[in-house]
Amino acid sequence: MLTDKRYYRATWVIIGVSCYNTLFSGIAVLNIYSTTILDLIQKESDSGHTIDPKVGATLLFAAQVAACLIALVIGNRFGIRPIFIYGQLTMTVCLLLVGTFVYLNLDYLTFASMMIFVFTYQLTQGSFFISLISYIGN
Repeated sequence: MLTDKRYYRATWVIIGVSCYNTLFSGIAVLNIYSTTILDLIQKESDSGHTIDPKVGATLLFAAQVAACLIALVIGNRFGIRPIFIYGQLTMTVCLLLVGTFVYLNLDYLTFASMMIFVFTYQLTQGSFFISLISYIGN
């Protein structure tokens, strides 16, 4: 593939999209550290009414499974490009809200923003990433 000049641009675009998908989207941090984040929120909570970290992590992963199942239905109906565009916008807003709500110590809103983020990721980028690579490669 790298020996033919026709594929240089597509190869670098695919490498860039792959790096963005796995490294720069923020999903790895939220998946790996969700229990730690929720535990810190619980320890620093003023009200004492927070979500148990293990239950919260389970709900986050359940939201991802539900989004993957819904993605099976919406993929052909709306097309991959609008799904990616609106998904990226929603994920950006959600990550900004997670940071803001943690700073403001708003526990349930932090968790809700995390849930919307992981749901949107799996509904868009997580489920259709391989399809995007095949479009770029052609």
